[in-house]
Amino acid sequence: MKTIYTSKNYLDIWAKYDKVTPLELSFEVNNAIFEIKLLYKKIPGSMEFYEAYSPYGYGGPILVDGDKSIKFPCKKFFEELKKIGIIDVFIRFSPFLNNHKYFPERLLELNRKTVSRELSNTSQQELLKSFNKGTKWAIKKSIKEYVLVNKIKGGEVKDEEIDKFYNLYIRNMEYIGADQYYLFTKECIKDHFSFLGNNIDLLYSVYNDKWIAAAIFLRDQEICHYHLSCSDNNYSKLYPVDRLLFEAIYSYGVEGKKFLHLGGGLSLSEEDSLFKFKLKYGKSINQFFISKVILNKKIYDKLREKNKVENSKYFLINDAIKREGLD
Repeated sequence: MKTIYTSKNYLDIWAKYDKVTPLELSFEVNNAIFEIKLLYKKIPGSMEFYEAYSPYGYGGPILVDGDKSIKFPCKKFFEELKKIGIIDVFIRFSPFLNNHKYFPERLLELNRKTVSRELSNTSQQELLKSFNKGTKWAIKKSIKEYVLVNKIKGGEVKDEEIDKFYNLYIRNMEYIGADQYYLFTKECIKDHFSFLGNNIDLLYSVYNDKWIAAAIFLRDQEICHYHLSCSDNNYSKLYPVDRLLFEAIYSYGVEGKKFLHLGGGLSLSEEDSLFKFKLKYGKSINQFFISKVILNKKIYDKLREKNKVENSKYFLINDAIKREGLD
């Protein structure tokens, strides 16, 4: 099953943003066809060695055709990476596809849990009944305060609307002290709309003509994804994010979408505040796995030492260099 996260257009967004090379591989095994998309980048201090990784979001191998019981050919996959000079690979799998099952268990690491919700074509009144007392109160409060939600299809989003989203997003990320990694550029946000067309939507909450919350949703055939979001903390008592998610769940259900994937928290803990917030809007918990595979340990260790990141917590050498300010 193909998803927006494993599409070529999505891959190209992040190849451009990271200034790296996109890599698309296909494998045929017992009449089954697998595809996997990655990015790869040269490691500083080397002439011919690279690292590969999944773009931001959810990736991993997808079964394009064939029996679902067939395993992804990991050995062949790793050999193809080695031919390019790739010495390590970091893979993010898809919680909603469970494609981590194509990999051996010994190569998997549970990174965190994510939340999803089954959608249906129902009235707003009936939908409201599905939430707990506190969530229902927050949604009603927001509606009562005249917080409105607008939804724009990706192909109709204007530059000025992207600017408003971006300004709100950056202020929000700075306010919560987000990792520098999540401070994406305005060009990156614009590229989402340029590259993905009508497979992306922009929703925003408005109060007295002011944007106080916004979110980008990605669209698959049956699943929608809560991709990037932000809000103005000064208006938190108006519950604009609750209002926005309520409207998203309602409108995508009316559209005929089957699921909304809300993503996870900032950690594996089920006490994580962001995870608990999302759980108010989704009833299903999924597992998000990653895989960190070293293909040439001798070279990997040597290049970590050469770049003075041998003790870094980051698996990818390029990540360690960038996030620890050594570039």
